[in-house]
Amino acid sequence: EFRRVLFRSLHPTELPPKDEVPAGGVEEMRAAASALLTNKATKRAIQKIAEAFDAKPRLGIKALTESGLLTVPLQPAELAVFLRETVQLDKAVLGDYLSDPAEFNSAVRDAFVGGFDFREMTIDGALRIFLQAFRLPGEAQKIDRMMEAFAAAYFAANSPGVFENADGAYVLAFSIIMLNTDRHSPNMGKNARMTVEGFLRNNRGINNGKDLPAELLEAVFKSISENEVGMGQTTSWRVCSLNSNTSVAVYYEIVNQHSNPIPSGTPFYLQFCVRY
Repeated sequence: EFRRVLFRSLHPTELPPKDEVPAGGVEEMRAAASALLTNKATKRAIQKIAEAFDAKPRLGIKALTESGLLTVPLQPAELAVFLRETVQLDKAVLGDYLSDPAEFNSAVRDAFVGGFDFREMTIDGALRIFLQAFRLPGEAQKIDRMMEAFAAAYFAANSPGVFENADGAYVLAFSIIMLNTDRHSPNMGKNARMTVEGFLRNNRGINNGKDLPAELLEAVFKSISENEVGMGQTTSWRVCSLNSNTSVAVYYEIVNQHSNPIPSGTPFYLQFCVRY
């Protein structure tokens, strides 16, 4: 019924009967229909931009510049929001773009990381959220740039706190990435995996020459050992156009993709991001 009324609203010669016209009248209905068509056109444009970006980031940036969706010339802060909010982008390509050493990319990276709210989070919890937004590159220098940006943002959001400077947060963040690989890589032998004692030993004196609290490092080790940090490999859904009359129910079917049964009580994480 809504589609029939909407179709008629787009054709001046085929106005709907009075009992089908909402309180705002035909003009408001036409305006709503026009906005809907504009929104669809925007979505198509964003999809094309994402496809170009995934093929080659410079082509995506060129397409975005020509689309008129953002301010021209592109501003790092605006582009950072676009990159984070556009779920169609390939996370691996996004990670490579953000970690590029070019001056503009660095500004976008800082703005991208600055968009996260890490206040009152544990460092491993903040890192989990951060690494869901993109795929961490494999090159050491690119990882270094992303961890440096993360550490600066985490320290700023939690200062004063346990870390005396951003360098301590950076070293521990990098150590967590290494621990995650060590504990969960199938190529590591059981006896070769890092122990909690080894983890504490590797992180001695990283907090401006001082040791971090042992209980903090032990908690990080336990968290990472029990639950692998997912790096941009999750599936995300987006529900749009909600209002006060909307009810949303989310159902999950748990499927074990591994050959061994999942131990009872194993925790998993679901993240809901609500924006107003």
